[in-house]
Amino acid sequence: MTTTVTYLQRIKWLCFIAICMGFGCTLQGCVPTQTGRTFQSLQSDPAKQENPYYAGYSKRYAPYRDKLAQGKTDAIDSLLKEEEEKIGTKDSEKLASKLRLVGLMERTSISLQLGKPDKALGYARLAQELIEERNSESYLAEGASAFGNFFLNAAGSGELGRYNAPGYEKVMLLDMASMAYLLRGDARAFNVARLAVEWQKNEKEKFTEELKKTKKDPKGKNKEVAKKDRVNKGTSIKLIDALNREFAKYDKSALTVSSAFVNPFGDYVTGMVNEFKSVKVKSLISNAHIAYKQALQLNPKSKVLQKAVKDTKARKRAKNLVHIVALDGFVPEKKILSIPVIGDVDVELPTFNPIESQVAKIKVLSKSNKTLATLSPVADIEALALRHQKDSLPYLQSMMLIAAARDIALIEGGNSLFGGLGSIVKSVTDDAQEPDTTSWMTLPSTVLAARIYIHPGLKTLKIRSYNINNKMIAETCIKLNKGTQHFVLVRSSDQALNAYPSKKIWSSQK
Repeated sequence: MTTTVTYLQRIKWLCFIAICMGFGCTLQGCVPTQTGRTFQSLQSDPAKQENPYYAGYSKRYAPYRDKLAQGKTDAIDSLLKEEEEKIGTKDSEKLASKLRLVGLMERTSISLQLGKPDKALGYARLAQELIEERNSESYLAEGASAFGNFFLNAAGSGELGRYNAPGYEKVMLLDMASMAYLLRGDARAFNVARLAVEWQKNEKEKFTEELKKTKKDPKGKNKEVAKKDRVNKGTSIKLIDALNREFAKYDKSALTVSSAFVNPFGDYVTGMVNEFKSVKVKSLISNAHIAYKQALQLNPKSKVLQKAVKDTKARKRAKNLVHIVALDGFVPEKKILSIPVIGDVDVELPTFNPIESQVAKIKVLSKSNKTLATLSPVADIEALALRHQKDSLPYLQSMMLIAAARDIALIEGGNSLFGGLGSIVKSVTDDAQEPDTTSWMTLPSTVLAARIYIHPGLKTLKIRSYNINNKMIAETCIKLNKGTQHFVLVRSSDQALNAYPSKKIWSSQK
């Protein structure tokens, strides 16, 4: 009889493990460790804790991003082609399904940064259709909160499930598409830019509503944790303090923006297109002025936006105007932060880690090396990402404590039923869980711009990047195409520097 009872207890316990594994999969942002390391308790010196490390998506995709940073355009192009050949389908819907939303986003930015606007637009359209299809669902039916990067995905299975891009990434998708249209000399850049402005407004409203729900009960689900006494008050405070300390490292950047929804680039492109068109339709200069003013409200310190507002207010003619937009560096990448609880219990969660750029400034020069302009920031994507992470903190705190309570329960139950083998029991569940580090890794850290009025005979421009010591890092030359107005896209990433001039504005489109 005793043997039967013990056997039944073990069957129940194995069922409990299975449930915990399923529950753990839904906690993408906070999962137990899988590395088998020995952890220090929270009372130990935080400086001795391990630094964040690569895992999952960020580990797999870092080589792509690194090749882009090194200017190895042919290598990354070959990698993308090989990957799509392995998928083995020319059906766009099936391709989108296999690549997932994040894969489409990566290819949009990579194609644009390789000077291939047509390919960029193809991927951007598939990504946009996928996002709009999901937007037609009820928000709850998406199975994920608007907090994006850290939260539950609809499938509840980590990277194998649905990637719900945070709002600022969705806006950047349309920004990328608008630049691709500009490279083609296609006026449809205007419509896409206006849609980006609309999406940003909607995404901000969604995020704000979700944040309100989380803040209604500051302790949220933590009350249940406290009732079960799995994570006592002292440990809870130490865990939350450890998380707060990690996020506080990036406050200087995160707090430079009021929210993750103050990207002025959509308004900037709207103003740019109207300004170009005002050469033929003079009244559009007023529309350009309004758009630039809206962009300036989102980034009041931007010198290029200040100049655009000033020029359009004075109704300065846009003939012989060149707009240069540069994408510099890379947006913060997700790595895994391991926060020890006690004994063999620790909580792992993805956190953004900024990537330092060697580039301090970018200049535009004439063929004779006369400085025509120094680019200034329009949008700080790094700040948007870090602000999004900071604003998501209340939710992450709850998920972290629930994950810690779950792991403590697993170990205690395992020790009780299997004679002190709780750590081994927990390792079984650990093997089935991995923190989801998915994020759009090939986005730039900063979008910079300049506007210059050139002499009609000037057809060649030099673009140079400099480090903090004013030493030139890289240089590239471009020849402007036909027409009197021009858009130039620059991609800068440490030693690599590429620039692409637009076709004639406006080129006839099929």
